[in-house]
Amino acid sequence: QKWDGSAAATTIAGSPANARYLCWHMNRMYVAGVAGKPNGFYFSDKGDVLTWPVDNLLYIPSIGGAITGFASHSGRLFIFCQHAIFVMEGDPPILGEYLISVFHALIGCDHPYTLSTLGTSTAFTYQSDPMVLSGDIRLLSERTRGRVVAKAPASDQNAWAVLTPDHYAVGLSANSSVGSPAAATVGPLTLYVFERSRYQCWSDWIYTTGAAMGATVPFQATVA
Repeated sequence: QKWDGSAAATTIAGSPANARYLCWHMNRMYVAGVAGKPNGFYFSDKGDVLTWPVDNLLYIPSIGGAITGFASHSGRLFIFCQHAIFVMEGDPPILGEYLISVFHALIGCDHPYTLSTLGTSTAFTYQSDPMVLSGDIRLLSERTRGRVVAKAPASDQNAWAVLTPDHYAVGLSANSSVGSPAAATVGPLTLYVFERSRYQCWSDWIYTTGAAMGATVPFQATVA
């Protein structure tokens, strides 16, 4: 959709319907997560986010499961799937001017919306492990292995994440209320905060409400 800052947002004519994952890369908008196309992703015309030709659609192999997000840095578009990561170099749609290849065949992002990029680093989670992609892929640190407790697949749609120079924060909810201002309750909600010390060692703090939380219930730290 588009919003001019005053009136209500309106749908962009011809754009993919109900896309879940968006990324701005090399002056184009990329989207994925469209129903019926788990391994397909669309892209807008260059420099024109309002124009979406029907042929601006690419697919990646299904070996890693469905697409779960994007990251743009170092002039490349990283395409995250549930159990693999692909990378696109160049600029579509002309064949020969872009290349899509496997970046990692054994690690992906199985918690959608835990992806967060800062500069040339992207943090994400895979099988309860907080990971970072910065040139290569590695655990945030051995101390943080297995710290992001897996949630039901439905709750993965109700997560958020932010990466700063010294923190990676991930919020996960056990229900579908997260992110909905109209929801009466939000939770149980768990917030994972991973902090880097001056010695470049990552440690973590885990905060949880422990139960559904209404508008007047404060967020409490229960585990450290």
